[in-house]
Amino acid sequence: ADFVPGRALALAGGGFRASSVETGLTSGVLAVAHAMLPGAGASPTLQGTGVYGQFASVASVSGGSWFAAELIYSERFVRLVEQMAASPGEAAALHREGWTKPLLSVGRQDSVQVRAISRMMKRLGHTGLSQDVLMLAYLWQTRFTWTNFCEMLLELTGGIDASVTLGSPVSPWAKGKAWLVAHTLTTPRAKAGEAVHIEEARRPARAITQTTAGSPGLSVYTPAVYSYTLGSYTLGSAG
Repeated sequence: ADFVPGRALALAGGGFRASSVETGLTSGVLAVAHAMLPGAGASPTLQGTGVYGQFASVASVSGGSWFAAELIYSERFVRLVEQMAASPGEAAALHREGWTKPLLSVGRQDSVQVRAISRMMKRLGHTGLSQDVLMLAYLWQTRFTWTNFCEMLLELTGGIDASVTLGSPVSPWAKGKAWLVAHTLTTPRAKAGEAVHIEEARRPARAITQTTAGSPGLSVYTPAVYSYTLGSYTLGSAG
């Protein structure tokens, strides 16, 4: 999927907020598109309305990539979005029950002290902070890495575990589209080496140091992207 002509669906990053906003927007667009269909009667579906059929590719980063991964690979998440579209007045409650609560269920494994701190934060009006306390405590107990966090989020909210790969079956709406996944590389400079981690773990830390000789070098962080044609088994190019 080196170059894909046509329109692209761009999904911005921003963590939970980006993922939640994109979920709400998709369900809203789906509800409107379904209502405009002649003789619309059945419940709205992504495939039936073709709301994203005009896009040849999907580009995402950070929280937008969480949303994209679940809309592409999780039947459970697609059903949630379609249920929200069928009942717009209950969309927030459906999202809370089907996405937010499963994510916060990690708090059940936290200690009594951590749960008490979380409840106190909530009583003081800091609901977001109380939720952060539960998740951070869980991650600290398990393996506090970004990879671990993303694995936890995708499995709890979309049922996407480590057995799901880029080549796994995709939702019908996404088949044949190119997915451009944006990320950032830590790159070396001419006068200062940058640590490049080759395995994400707290201990032992495993990394190599790179430097660039004979050139001005690169910026500390370099935007990058890799692409994949959904529903195929061919990895695209990285750039």
